[in-house]
Amino acid sequence: MQSHSGPLALPPGVWLMLAATLFGVGLLTYTKLGRQIVAVGSNTETARLCGISLPKTTLLVYGLSGLLVGLAGVLEFSTLTVGDPTDSVGLELEVIAAVVIGGGSLSGGQGSASGTLVGALLLTVIKAGCTHLGFPNWVQEIFTGFIIVVAMSIDRLRKRSR
Repeated sequence: MQSHSGPLALPPGVWLMLAATLFGVGLLTYTKLGRQIVAVGSNTETARLCGISLPKTTLLVYGLSGLLVGLAGVLEFSTLTVGDPTDSVGLELEVIAAVVIGGGSLSGGQGSASGTLVGALLLTVIKAGCTHLGFPNWVQEIFTGFIIVVAMSIDRLRKRSR
């Protein structure tokens, strides 16, 4: 196992994740494009009526998403050292769980990059704990699904109280 002592102290992938998170927070919080992205995610019809170009904004979001997915693919390839298209099958559930746990709404227009990061870290701790306790993978997936159901229920209760 590699030692990560030295000036970086953490693996390069962690630094890239933190940089991507800071970029996302900065983009969504401090730029006009970020406000447009949030508006389109909240209510496309209202965003259109406010003069936001839906095709342009959507294309930019998909382009940025593709760029970040490509970066993730390169990082995954660097750990596997082979191209295995089936390696990350099923991780969609964990991604959805991280977003929902981090405060994102499945109906759109709510959430944050930093909240998603916290959700991903929490899921990683839970997964590591399950592995440490010797639980099989299917039990870990049940825990993840249960967490999603609880987070969605909390989201629905929050929306009803408004």
